[in-house]
Amino acid sequence: MKMRLPVLIAISVGAVTLIAYFVPFGPLEIVKSLLVDWAATLSAIALLLGILNLVLVHIEKFASFKRGWVYSIVLLLGFIFALGMGLFPPLLDMTRQANAQFNAAQTMRDLARFIFLYIQTPIETSLLAVLSIVMIMAGARLIRKRRNLSAALFVLVSLVLILGLAPLVPILGDAREWIVQVPALAGARGILLGVALGAITTGLRVIIGVDRPYGE
Repeated sequence: MKMRLPVLIAISVGAVTLIAYFVPFGPLEIVKSLLVDWAATLSAIALLLGILNLVLVHIEKFASFKRGWVYSIVLLLGFIFALGMGLFPPLLDMTRQANAQFNAAQTMRDLARFIFLYIQTPIETSLLAVLSIVMIMAGARLIRKRRNLSAALFVLVSLVLILGLAPLVPILGDAREWIVQVPALAGARGILLGVALGAITTGLRVIIGVDRPYGE
């Protein structure tokens, strides 16, 4: 009985939600909206618990001076700063009683925008630049170990994509644009279709009771 109840609840909720998307029935739509709202709320709670667990793990790591505790300090300071950037300006807006408080809230927003544009964005760009070098090195090692058409094609496409960003050879820019818009986009859509089909298959297996992740 302990295992049958979760199975019954999961199958019922999944079936009602799935049927409501195909059957235009008023009460069924209300139930579906309620279930979807519950799912969104539980997902948000799970996300908050995950963040809380991450913070507690790094607090414990810092308190016991375990290996890498310095990185835990950086993570905690970044978390506190990002949280303050998100919460402090709205609180100032809600509780402002003078123009100085409003200016403080705007200053916090400008600071958050500055950090995003001039710190986070350059770091992400640098990581992408490093990734391009890693791709070239991986291609070179691949050709050294496997001298076949696939390895040569990988290196060739990587070089075209990288050199196509520089305005040295216009034809490389056109070739890069074609690769990005045709083969790469087709591959990305194929991956998304595969992910969607996999999610649908997993959902159906849960609905009919074949998979029971909630019972593990």
